Amino acid sequence: FKKNNFSTALMIDQRVSEGILSKFFNQRALTTTIPAQLVKKFNIPVVPVYIERIEDINFKITIKKPIFFSQEKSISEITDELNIELEKISPPVDANFEKISIELFRTKQWNFSN
Repeated sequence: FKKNNFSTALMIDQRVSEGILSKFFNQRALTTTIPAQLVKKFNIPVVPVYIERIEDINFKITIKKPIFFSQEKSISEITDELNIELEKISPPVDANFEKISIELFRTKQWNFSN
């Protein structure tokens, strides 16, 4: 793709079933290494793009400057740096968030039985 000047887009999520434990908001979280693997294999930058819902069907798209990584950086180091970038765009967490989340999952409207 690089030699044909194509782009590759990845939507990443912290809920993954495989990856490495990488620091995310001061916690070790299982994190995909696919972006870092692509950086290492093809020596390409990562261009963070964020899409935020503003209202109903209105969205704000933010395209950040490319992040270039040295080929000497490990997959783990690249993944850690990308998590730092994700932290920068995440909305602040309310002090009551954990309490609210626990209460939501304890309500009867959630049925997790098979």
